[in-house]
Amino acid sequence: MVLGSNKLTNLPTDMINTNTLVYMSGNPIHSVSFKAITNVDLAGTPYCDQSDLGCYSICGPGCSKMLLENYLCDLPCNTTECNYDYRAYLIH
Repeated sequence: MVLGSNKLTNLPTDMINTNTLVYMSGNPIHSVSFKAITNVDLAGTPYCDQSDLGCYSICGPGCSKMLLENYLCDLPCNTTECNYDYRAYLIH
């Protein structure tokens, strides 16, 4: 489920289960109400920035780990900071 960069301030826990990967990166989430978030991508959120979760940093607005790893050219990731979408733009 892709919910990244949507200005969501809360993690929709009722929509999340252990079989669903949820991309929430780039949202202004400051806290979560549960600990088991292994299937939730919170990179680039204030929650990740202020905690020791081991979150990766996002390289640009709207560019999530999912977009970087999909082998497609994604416009938000086509920056020098994101290595041109992990070089997807240079390959095609």
